[in-house]
Amino acid sequence: MVMALMTYAKIDTYRYFTLTQFEFEKYMRFIERGYINQSAQKWYDSTVANSTSGGGAGAAVPPKLTASGGVSANQTPSTNGARASTDNTDTSSQPINKAKSSTHLNIRILINPVDRAADEKLYQQVRQWTKNLMTVLYKDQRFFLDMMQTRPSFMDEILDNLYQTVQNLPLDQKIKKVNDLANLTLGNGLEETFYFMLKGCPNFDLASQPLFSPPLITENVNTSIQNQDDDADNAQEAEEYSAGKGYSSILNYVTLGPSGQIRVYLASKELLLAIFGQPDVVDNIINTRYQLYLQVKRDDNFKASEATQQFANQFKGSIQNADESLFDFKVSKTNPRDYD
Repeated sequence: MVMALMTYAKIDTYRYFTLTQFEFEKYMRFIERGYINQSAQKWYDSTVANSTSGGGAGAAVPPKLTASGGVSANQTPSTNGARASTDNTDTSSQPINKAKSSTHLNIRILINPVDRAADEKLYQQVRQWTKNLMTVLYKDQRFFLDMMQTRPSFMDEILDNLYQTVQNLPLDQKIKKVNDLANLTLGNGLEETFYFMLKGCPNFDLASQPLFSPPLITENVNTSIQNQDDDADNAQEAEEYSAGKGYSSILNYVTLGPSGQIRVYLASKELLLAIFGQPDVVDNIINTRYQLYLQVKRDDNFKASEATQQFANQFKGSIQNADESLFDFKVSKTNPRDYD
């Protein structure tokens, strides 16, 4: 009898803790979904559409939702300091100026036939850097890996379709700002992948979010157990496009402005990786430019022009098969860590 009572007590305790753990995990999923929904709603309320959005031939059609309660297609592009501000100024009528630099990669030559005709070598270089940037940003994401398996040349297809789509736009819907790219529909099965690249997916820090109060879970034990498999499937579906962590919008790294050079001193690590290709070289660039910044900031006798020359001499030779005039190594008193 004693053994039976002890066995029953153990079983009862196990059932109690198992059900409690399940209800706790379900409650936490409610909280996470709430944060995602609140972020998506905040982005929707604060976003001002431009003249080409809101339907029509050039309007983007977002893909289906990929999570129960979460909005994968309408995620806010993740931000990281100063580099997250996308170029939203109409400079499409200005010629590309190789004496002007930017922290972003100028991809206007990929969609402008006049710019391409003027410099085919530059077109091929920017095209390769753009594909490299896509790989750097999304190589760990499920949507990118799936496309690499089924359509290994999908990045070339995206760029080709992007060019053709822009050429086919009506005159009143021409691309003027980099954010206008989000209104394009590429077709040929590429629109979903292109959309994920443009929108990005936020990396939520739940501890820093405002408190969200989900509805109380009042369902009985049998209902909870019955819905457990559905919740697991939905969670797995959401991970297919976020790989469990956020990723940046490619719009955070590109521009359509008149700048013809890349500001190496302030360029993001991701863009430097796309250009230089070697992680050790990029790490060396990032460390060196910060040390030069500290010297210029602290030592009045060490001029920014001297630091610029030192920076250029050290890393110009690391650029493979590229025109060195495309890079600006100017050092200033701006902290480059704000742009890493």
